[in-house]
Amino acid sequence: MSQKKCPLVATRLQNARVLGGDSPYDNPNITNMKNFSDTLSDMSPTSPTQHFTSKDGVFNEASWDEKLVNKSYEWVEKLVVFKPPKVYCQVAVRDGLLEARVLPYNGFTYDHLYGTKIGGTIFYRKGHRHTTTNLLENAIGQLEHGSASRPQAYGVVFKDALGVFHKAYLMKNSKSLNEIILSAGAIGSPQLLMLSGIGPSDYLQAHGMKVVLDQPLVGQGMVDSPRNMLMIPSPIPVEVSLTQAVGITRFVPPNAMVETIETINAIAKKTFKGGVIVEKLQNINLKDNPAITFNYIKEPQDLRGCVLGMSTIMNVEDTYPFSKFRYSNMTMQALIDMMVSLQWNKRPQHPSAAFSLEQFCIDTILTMWHFHGCCQVGKVVDHDYKVFGVDALRVIDGSTFLQSPGTNPQATVMMLGRYMGEKILHEGIHMGGSRR
Repeated sequence: MSQKKCPLVATRLQNARVLGGDSPYDNPNITNMKNFSDTLSDMSPTSPTQHFTSKDGVFNEASWDEKLVNKSYEWVEKLVVFKPPKVYCQVAVRDGLLEARVLPYNGFTYDHLYGTKIGGTIFYRKGHRHTTTNLLENAIGQLEHGSASRPQAYGVVFKDALGVFHKAYLMKNSKSLNEIILSAGAIGSPQLLMLSGIGPSDYLQAHGMKVVLDQPLVGQGMVDSPRNMLMIPSPIPVEVSLTQAVGITRFVPPNAMVETIETINAIAKKTFKGGVIVEKLQNINLKDNPAITFNYIKEPQDLRGCVLGMSTIMNVEDTYPFSKFRYSNMTMQALIDMMVSLQWNKRPQHPSAAFSLEQFCIDTILTMWHFHGCCQVGKVVDHDYKVFGVDALRVIDGSTFLQSPGTNPQATVMMLGRYMGEKILHEGIHMGGSRR
């Protein structure tokens, strides 16, 4: 959940080998909607989520060929995305958004359109989900580099689920066009690059590591999609559901949005543009999370967007369609007081948060696990996702995004995997070789 990976690039490369990942199929917390919250709270060593607390005190878990992009999106939609079944609490949210003037109504659509819409879901029959993960052996690793004057990736050192180290090398003297594709996500990819000696030289030298390539932009520019929310105690049972009804407003910059969901929660979230977001190594242990600072709500436009988003959510909760899911004698102030009384993160808490939406936004901010960046196109990788200054190495995942379109980056990550698989396949055919 906490990283945006896309080993889907291998779906178009017949001889590709993938290192990393567990099978999701034996874990009902991953494959069933009813256990979705358990996935986020799973702290075990085999958890599919990567838990960390940012330095802000918040808990966490390119130039494209437009025709091929659309084709890749359609491939993703056909295989893993569905129209969600009608759920009454989601209908109430949809109608509440419309009564609150989040217009127009765009119906069911995968497109990111201003107004209110019903989005797609990856959950199908009886709350089971399609997953993009193949049956892979659990593995973590770092890159190995050749000794040529220009650095070249030639292999991977990795450790399997039993703690045994292995080495996998690119084939020598082969007619195939060999390379390594790193898809470890927004956090993992920059971390692995730095642990392999590619990154800011001062950070690497401070940890006693050999500098293969001084690349100061590795680990820079991460973006998160934070959220603030109101919990709504309901007098009637609420069906289990995830995001369906979505309101996308115009009162904040283009990459900001308000997304409303109801599983007793109404959540306002937006992509924050302010501040410099940095990932740094804490040590050279692969299993330890890097230190990440998101600089939440450091810019006035971020705070304004949150306040306007929360105001819209409050308007939705005061509408007639939503009234059956809320106790009539529970005031909006009581809901806010309840939220402020709970410990949502490790940030300083202020009594004024009960009366000031600005302070409420600052004190109760949470992540939506949609972070991306840190190996961005044009800064760390080129438009073919090849790492600048290193041969035979690409990074293809959410760490390369400059921004993330839509209300959830998952579809774009999956599209990117398919898109680059097609591009690399055609590149190999054009050069007269095969891809490995």
